[in-house]
Amino acid sequence: MNATQQSIKKESMSNKMKHEETVHVNEIARTAKGTVQWFLDKENAGDSAGHPITHNNQLQLFINGEEGFASIAADIQKAKKSIDLCCWGFDPAMELVRGKGSANALWPRGTTYGDLLIEAGKRGVQVRLLVWLAPKPTSLSAVYFDLLNPMNLPGWTHDTNYFAPAIKQDKVGDINAHKILEEHRKANQPPNKFKRMIGFKADSDSTVARKARSAYCSRWFRAGRGLDGSFTNISVRHRDGNPEKIGYSMGSERIRPDDIEWVAMTQYGTHHQKTVLIDYAANDGKDAVGYVMGLNSVTDYWDTVDHAIEDTRREDGSGQDRERAESVQALTPDAGTQAKAPDAGFRTFKPYRDYACRIQGGALISVHKNFESAWLRTYFKEGDKLLDFAQSEEDKSATPTALRSKRTPGNSSVQIVRTQPEESDKTIKDIYFQATSIAVDVGGYLYLENQYFQYEEWAQRVVTHAREKAALWKSAAKKQGKSLEDMPALHVFIVIPVAERGQMVPRTYDTLATLGQQAGMTGQSGLVTEANEKARLKKKALPDVVQHANTIAKPNAALLEGNGLRIVTSMLQTSGSCVDLKGERRMRYREIYIHSKLMLINDSFFTLGSANINQRSMAGDSELNMGCNDRKVTEGLRKRIWSQLSGKTFDGGSVSQASLISIFENWTDLRNDNRKKNYTANP
Repeated sequence: MNATQQSIKKESMSNKMKHEETVHVNEIARTAKGTVQWFLDKENAGDSAGHPITHNNQLQLFINGEEGFASIAADIQKAKKSIDLCCWGFDPAMELVRGKGSANALWPRGTTYGDLLIEAGKRGVQVRLLVWLAPKPTSLSAVYFDLLNPMNLPGWTHDTNYFAPAIKQDKVGDINAHKILEEHRKANQPPNKFKRMIGFKADSDSTVARKARSAYCSRWFRAGRGLDGSFTNISVRHRDGNPEKIGYSMGSERIRPDDIEWVAMTQYGTHHQKTVLIDYAANDGKDAVGYVMGLNSVTDYWDTVDHAIEDTRREDGSGQDRERAESVQALTPDAGTQAKAPDAGFRTFKPYRDYACRIQGGALISVHKNFESAWLRTYFKEGDKLLDFAQSEEDKSATPTALRSKRTPGNSSVQIVRTQPEESDKTIKDIYFQATSIAVDVGGYLYLENQYFQYEEWAQRVVTHAREKAALWKSAAKKQGKSLEDMPALHVFIVIPVAERGQMVPRTYDTLATLGQQAGMTGQSGLVTEANEKARLKKKALPDVVQHANTIAKPNAALLEGNGLRIVTSMLQTSGSCVDLKGERRMRYREIYIHSKLMLINDSFFTLGSANINQRSMAGDSELNMGCNDRKVTEGLRKRIWSQLSGKTFDGGSVSQASLISIFENWTDLRNDNRKKNYTANP
């Protein structure tokens, strides 16, 4: 080091996620260069790293189910040795690839997920399905149910059809979707003149298809569980939550959930990870491919990038037995029940938005490790701990060589992070908080698309860190001949859905209010105002949720901008010509349900996976995300997203500080214009 430089040690004592770094400052030029620490470097210590950072990854990003599931189907069809599926839910009857046109409106519209796995097993591929289920045994050992019934396993948790006496079947291990449908169609026809004379009425085609689908799912799971025959080379295991471990993890949270939330999170913890790993060890790792995603392996989550207001390739919502609350929006109701609702009368499941990333490379080591550790902890029934083909359970051999190859041009650096209470792992929270702090420090943009925006602690971190940054800037700006207006601002774009359940509303309100965005939740804002007024007049105690809401500072836009924050919150809708309950065709609007778990920062970093921005995902449920600092990949994804959401009017371009000012204004104007159009169409 020469005389014009001095060493400054970048301390990180207050942040356990960061390492110490020495940065050399040129006193003459008054400049310094450092490395932005997007990853959790302290989790990357040698070969025994809990969360190694790998640099030899090839990535392909998919928006929505049509793209993501089609890629998964293609890789399953090419599988040679193994398929490991880690799911929140599994729908054997969902079609991963679906054709176009009215001829494909009825099930099955393509090869089902279950049949893809059956065919793979017959080829000699070893298939393992690990899925969340909280089983409660009844007097019938073959029947399990969940107290909350998440409806995540059609044919098992709901919509069961174990018996179809009129249907002839081969042994259950050879079931096939098209064969079951054909048998149901035959059974639906009047077999003789007598039955026709006495008024036998055949079911409609859609009813037959729905019954066949139900029977297929039930038989698939019975075979997968080994209860009625068995598949070749397919094994299914469930896993449920560990209340003790979840309680310990939740106990370390800065904001403790209330008593009701505590019971729900600890006693009914879910396993929410969604990964696919194919041919991990085949050809010494050269053929390995995997997926990290937010997409659930359930039919609700299939949609196109167009998010059409009605699309027969999405599921028909008229079958109430298969309805999930957040999947169907205002089905054609019984006479008079919802006829006045402006969004009533839609037949298909609402549009769904989500992401998936296909990975080839070293990050799959962590995906594999996560699956194996969970597989060893789980079983379907006592005595089913080990499987003949699951040799990897006992195999301590080295990682496939190809997955440890050196980085080549075009490769991406990736770190797999998790929430896993059983292993005291909260690295998803760590990487979210660390990346957010960096974003506030440097300014630019932060784009967040998430299903459950209910984590007040994260919002507090944004506001507090911005305030501290502004104070430091203000104290040092005069020496540099600058003012507070020169401070780089962070433009925060938040995209969330309407909270589909009432108990989610207060937490969403609190998180938005912390960021000064509560005005968009007009219903909850009105309830808070009304409760405060009643308490003032009648001197009654306020509800706990209102008391808490009253303690939130709720900064206004001017205060936020003074601290270098510009925030806009949006929800997505699609529109199109559609027939309403009165039979009239008109322009209508419908919510696009955000199931995404995505954050992008400054075209420099992104994280996606299964984790929501709520306490359950950050501390209670098992989750798995990937983090990536590839600028080219992040920029490409951001441009695709912004172009889609803006109707191709802007994609953000180079997202410089100057351009972000106009981008933010364009975004806000577009949101406000669309809101007016919706109100005009649905007064």
